[in-house]
Amino acid sequence: MKTKKSGKNLFTAAAALTVIASTVTPGVASAAQFSDIQGTSLEGITTELVDMGIISGYPDGTFKPNKDLTRSDVVKLIGKYLIVNGYKIPSDYKTKMRFTDLTSNSNDELLQYAALVKDEGIFNGDNGKLNPSDKITRENMAVVLVNVLSTIHQFDYTTYVDNQSFKNEVVDLYKAKESARPAINVLDYYDITKVELFNPKKIVTRVQFAQFLYNLTKIKEPNLSVTQVDVISNNQLLVTLSDQSTHYVTLSNPLTENVQETVEFEIDGIQYKAVVEYEKEENEEPTTNPDNGSTDDDTKISDYKVESDALLFAVTSDGKFIESDDANIQVFGLIGDNEVELPSSAYNITTDSKYLTIEGNRVTANPEAIDADGILENETDKYEAEIRITINETGETITHSITISRENVKASGKFELIDKNSLSEKLLKDIEIDISENDLQLTTSDLFSEILEEGFFEIEDQYGNEPLSINASTGEVIFFDGSSDYIRPIISEVNSSNDDVVISSNGTSSTTIKLGENGLTEGDSFTLTLTIDDASQSIRVYIR
Repeated sequence: MKTKKSGKNLFTAAAALTVIASTVTPGVASAAQFSDIQGTSLEGITTELVDMGIISGYPDGTFKPNKDLTRSDVVKLIGKYLIVNGYKIPSDYKTKMRFTDLTSNSNDELLQYAALVKDEGIFNGDNGKLNPSDKITRENMAVVLVNVLSTIHQFDYTTYVDNQSFKNEVVDLYKAKESARPAINVLDYYDITKVELFNPKKIVTRVQFAQFLYNLTKIKEPNLSVTQVDVISNNQLLVTLSDQSTHYVTLSNPLTENVQETVEFEIDGIQYKAVVEYEKEENEEPTTNPDNGSTDDDTKISDYKVESDALLFAVTSDGKFIESDDANIQVFGLIGDNEVELPSSAYNITTDSKYLTIEGNRVTANPEAIDADGILENETDKYEAEIRITINETGETITHSITISRENVKASGKFELIDKNSLSEKLLKDIEIDISENDLQLTTSDLFSEILEEGFFEIEDQYGNEPLSINASTGEVIFFDGSSDYIRPIISEVNSSNDDVVISSNGTSSTTIKLGENGLTEGDSFTLTLTIDDASQSIRVYIR
């Protein structure tokens, strides 16, 4: 039986940012000053959350832990949390009402966040109504929190937990409405709630919400969930996980014919369970595990497929060949419409090519032989080297060609500007730049400085290597082989009260844009496209 999970940072410290803070009036900097929680267990939690900049108290020095939360409060809290993670307010929030008890005259902030949480499927209301002034119950809070988890991290928490075997600590789950029980199970499984009596019908208070949020920051990353199970025989399953990978599972105890059974099995060290039923076909016999190459009847491997990466070389400025990784050989057995990856222990790899080196089942290139024979003298040169894969059980041999080629290093693997405030690492979409009347221009250095206040670059070359450095002033990127290139800023789509905004050296590392007369002023904006090699990303820049 699987124990419950706890542990590390699925939600980081920033996860709860604004969730509590937006319900209070700022004015208390330290939890030690909260007179109504001193000496209680909540003091330690709030101290940590305050230190992380997540919560604050009321001007009178209190935290008001027992104050109830309304549905309107929660909508605004969750909406602001989504904004922190890079989500945007729907443009039609004022004209298209998501709930029947809201109108265009309703509180504008509530309209914005109500549209956002409804569109994301996080807060659906009751019979089309938001009921904003109603208090929110603990069971409804559980649903909202799990919806947020699933949305932000694009992971089906309820299905995953439903497929796990663990000891339920919540003993009054039956008192919750049926639709909320899976969400409460998620909170129980991850120890977000640690009580036996969850009291699903009771109203949520500020102290409870703070505790839940604190516990969310400690959640361990989720594993995959089972999406499909095909019963191949009385002792074998073909399991598809939520990442679309397929796995053959051999059961220790054969299934009983025509009986639904719950089976538990392990994939990559993780326990799963599923309800299955074995329906025996005529003349069927028990099968053996295709992972070792053996097959039988209806589960026979009809063919094999081999996949590999190309062996790419970089060439440094002094002419040295650098090869970053192995060929990543993968062998698949084809069973009907399914592909099942064989473990490396099921086959051996050999070659006659002097340009390849094989250690176990790891295939790499031989730089010395390649350099000596000059087969990659030019950047466009390619060479095909053959390997042989021999299936251990059957002795069958498959021939496969690996491409050896050369490319100069460039940022073609990955080029993204990530929002620092996004827990799910969404792309940075816009920034604000404050200027004064003494500022005469914005330089490339100014732009990069402002960008790196709000975001960070994730860059990989075609070999999967991260750069050695990125110059925060010039945008110069030093790649792993010592070569370099520049992130170039291109300014376009200028929205300004000035008809002629002076932009110099646009698209180079010396780009400047004038401020003030014949330049940008407060309230203006422009699109900034950052480009390197063939990769680019655009953000909107607002002058304040």
